Amino acid sequence: MAACMVSTGRTRVRGYGRAVALALLVSVCGILGTRALGLPPYPGLHLLRLCRHAARTVSAAVHRRLILRRTSSWLSAGEGRLQVIYTAPDADIVPVIASYAERAWDAVARELGFSGAAVPTLILSPSFRELGHCFGEGAAASSVGMYRAGVVGMVSPRAWGGVFGRDEATDPFELYNPLHHEFCHYVLEEMTDGNCPSWFSEGVAQLMERRATGYACYDARTAGGASVLAAAPALVDLDRALYSEDGMPAAYLKSLWAAERLMSVLGRDGFGRLTGLLREGIAFDDALREVAGASCSELDREWGEWVRGALRGREGTGAKTVEQTSGGSGTLGS
Repeated sequence: MAACMVSTGRTRVRGYGRAVALALLVSVCGILGTRALGLPPYPGLHLLRLCRHAARTVSAAVHRRLILRRTSSWLSAGEGRLQVIYTAPDADIVPVIASYAERAWDAVARELGFSGAAVPTLILSPSFRELGHCFGEGAAASSVGMYRAGVVGMVSPRAWGGVFGRDEATDPFELYNPLHHEFCHYVLEEMTDGNCPSWFSEGVAQLMERRATGYACYDARTAGGASVLAAAPALVDLDRALYSEDGMPAAYLKSLWAAERLMSVLGRDGFGRLTGLLREGIAFDDALREVAGASCSELDREWGEWVRGALRGREGTGAKTVEQTSGGSGTLGS
């Protein structure tokens, strides 16, 4: 069963490119202007943040409208805090899925320290083809879950083998459902105002998913072997590999490993400081250096050491689990 929870593809929308270009132009002019006048960089950074937020808001509104337009003929129910959009054949399982989704949402928000009131809309698609269509992929979705613009999409368990009523330990829905994973993408986007590298978002999402369900897309044995893992791009270049068919397994495993390593070092307080700096518009590497005293290059070096050890027989991802306290443990590069 191909159930790797990968959010792939991007929809092109006319007008959005021009809005982003204008926002970037204004940002650059603001930064250059503050430097030319001898002012501190903060006004320029603040302007950059405002323009990035505006561009993200425009993008999210356009994409959300397109997604909801494609499902305008479907049914809708407000189950608890969640709005669930679905088709008639799934009406009987909506309450069960909504209840599970509420618990998944609470778990992700609690684990990541998110206190926002907004909850994403959940679309329950009858098929992989319909999910891809809803999110503008132009083809069938490659996974059972997707996230974009405040909307989480999930293929109905009836289409991929999830059967309710079984023992939770053996029910495919309990193992392969993408809700923790996709909710995590939404939370990170909100916490960082979209200023988050894809590899970090995917890594944390995989980590939350594995903690909740025990499922992971890849391990050291299934991601391609020593030469493939060792050749995984540096973290600064990893985003492109996440969407490359050849590089995806190693990229996803490295993103999971890096996120787990960072979470173990930072703890909850450090994670909150990191996402706060990202929200202010600080680049990821600079934010990480300020919070952890190290950069992504240290993580890249540790990755190489872990690959050599993992393929000698170590189990799991080789990194520590997320700390339950705020203190964290260890240091990067040690």
